[in-house]
Amino acid sequence: HLGAYVTGLDAASLDVSVLRGDVTLTNLSLKPGALDFLELPLTVRAGLLGRLSLRIPWHNLKGSPVVVEVDRLYIIAGPADADAAARAGPATVAEAAAADTALKRRLVGAAELEWATSGLKGARAAAKGDDADDPDASPDDDDEKVGLLRGLADVVLGNLQVSITNVHVRYEDDGAATGAPPLAAGLTLARADALTVGPDGAPAFVTHDPLSVLRKAATLTRLALYFDAGGEPWPPPRGAASWAAVPPAAWDALFVDGVAAVPGRTGRRRGGR
Repeated sequence: HLGAYVTGLDAASLDVSVLRGDVTLTNLSLKPGALDFLELPLTVRAGLLGRLSLRIPWHNLKGSPVVVEVDRLYIIAGPADADAAARAGPATVAEAAAADTALKRRLVGAAELEWATSGLKGARAAAKGDDADDPDASPDDDDEKVGLLRGLADVVLGNLQVSITNVHVRYEDDGAATGAPPLAAGLTLARADALTVGPDGAPAFVTHDPLSVLRKAATLTRLALYFDAGGEPWPPPRGAASWAAVPPAAWDALFVDGVAAVPGRTGRRRGGR
């Protein structure tokens, strides 16, 4: 389902990497609807996902966590098309949003089971050198396998480790639609880490009913918000006709500066544009 948020994915290569347990994607552009899950009147005008890494220990899912790492997430967001929403009507918009959310939840649940099933089959086939499917399996065997896979999925989700670094999300509204003065606001985050812990707060790997009592420890480093009344929208850097044409290095020069511990060391100051 990553394709719903970014462009430039090679589905065939991604499937192979997932089965190997080592996925690294770099410099992906965000789609306009990447923030739709927030159910807010926002659209992504431009965005970059610098790196997404996924490490899946297929041969030891009951003993080692799945690790997700995200680095350099930059977003320029703005108000959604108010005219389109008005034409659709408030009831239609609300109903469509509710239906879309319900559909996404069902798809995520099905995808979790399919992901665990395909990955476990691939790992078994690689380890045993034979077909993971048994043509003589009975329906009871299938039910037992589904139960085991759901339990395995719970262990994976309950012990998921996530690390996010260098985030800068900026919202801009030039006021053209409402006649209000322009404004800009943003969120920056140097690092966020989340991992599973035990009752004592120490890092732990929980295998017994991990989702019944989920304990996670999160650490946020240099989280900041800013608000700029009258702030004009940032134009693309010189030489770029649009944000879509901006290379990753130019994104870093503009956005990492706001995340850095000492501004000015990681890129040119925005006042120089």
